[in-house]
Amino acid sequence: MRNVLILACLTATAQPATAQVATLRPESCARLATVQYDNCSITNIFRCGDGSAAFWIESLDGDDILTVETRNADHGSETLDFVGQGVTIRMTQTKAHPRDTILNGSAEDTITGEFQIFGMSRPIVGQTSYGYAGEETVLAGVTFARIAFNGSVTLPPPMPAMTGGGTYLYSEDLDLLIEESVNFDAEMDGETYRLAHLSLAGQDGFGDETPGYGCGQLSQLRLNPAEVPT
Repeated sequence: MRNVLILACLTATAQPATAQVATLRPESCARLATVQYDNCSITNIFRCGDGSAAFWIESLDGDDILTVETRNADHGSETLDFVGQGVTIRMTQTKAHPRDTILNGSAEDTITGEFQIFGMSRPIVGQTSYGYAGEETVLAGVTFARIAFNGSVTLPPPMPAMTGGGTYLYSEDLDLLIEESVNFDAEMDGETYRLAHLSLAGQDGFGDETPGYGCGQLSQLRLNPAEVPT
């Protein structure tokens, strides 16, 4: 969902798809997982030892858009930062711990943010609902609970409103929360992607920083999996 929002903002304002991160990863952060997605994007998740960011998440896609997300220790507060080409996007999401969603069966959160371009600032608002129906899956030798979500985000005009959903995976043993699938529609092109490969410490692909799935010739066919030839 992170890069979906960034792409929507950049496309609507005709900004180049290049960026730099506003802050550097703290030295105390240790890599926890590497996640490859089928839309030519990769996410590395770090657990950090000090400061307000207990989890540091770096995502890079095939358009070289790099975003950084931070979470506090209970996953209850997330902050997304993007800076580049005169555009600044900063969003904060407040939500329940995945453990509470699993225990209670449902939860809701709010999204607030700010979109700045050339000195002008406009608000970003949204909300998301979560549900857990007892589903589990095993990836990289670890059992994850599957949490479904649905949400909407309102961006400043002329940018599109966005609605959609997907699934998260949460491991209680690792205290690891990752996106499994995302399907967002907008008044412009939507975006669909799924987890392609998860690597934990000592496993093949752990620490990779280059997207490896859905790139090259097929990377342009990303709107709907059914449109990708087999």
